[in-house]
Amino acid sequence: MGTLGNVLLIVVSICTFVSYFPQILKCLITKRGEDLSIWSWGLWVVSSLSYTLYAILCTDTVMLIVETSLELTFCLIILICAIVFRDKNKKIKVVTICGSMKFQKEMKEIANKLELKNGFCVIQCTYGLSAPNENDKRQLAFLHEKKIDISDAIYVVNINGYIGESVKQEIAYAKSHGKKVIYHENEKRSTNER
Repeated sequence: MGTLGNVLLIVVSICTFVSYFPQILKCLITKRGEDLSIWSWGLWVVSSLSYTLYAILCTDTVMLIVETSLELTFCLIILICAIVFRDKNKKIKVVTICGSMKFQKEMKEIANKLELKNGFCVIQCTYGLSAPNENDKRQLAFLHEKKIDISDAIYVVNINGYIGESVKQEIAYAKSHGKKVIYHENEKRSTNER
């Protein structure tokens, strides 16, 4: 391969590094792999491996072997990141907070932590208003069920194990609709008698 061929392989190697390295760095820093397609990166690994084997078996061009090996290495690293950093809980993204209004201050703090530390999108229902009348209670209960419908899970704020009647109904509703139920405190401590 002539000088032009070597120059082109150097350009390809630099472009390979520049294109793959930021993705690898992002993956390693954020430790997230949800936005990476395992199938696509798997195919790129197979493609890069085939090209590398071709370069080794069918050519004697060192630069081609180096470039294809570099691309294969980067594709493998990104595929491994996509697998290792995949969310194990199958991406619970939207959660509705369920709990007694006497814990509304705590629910706001918990919602903040769930969003900042867990990356959840939290639907809250703390209003800080006076006690609703019976019609308003029914309307709020109906709307709360709609919030549960659009959620992946509910997060039950059961401080000191307390779960009131309304929250028990919300848990039953969530379970009957296939939603995951996450308890703030151990579920076994929870009762509605406190």
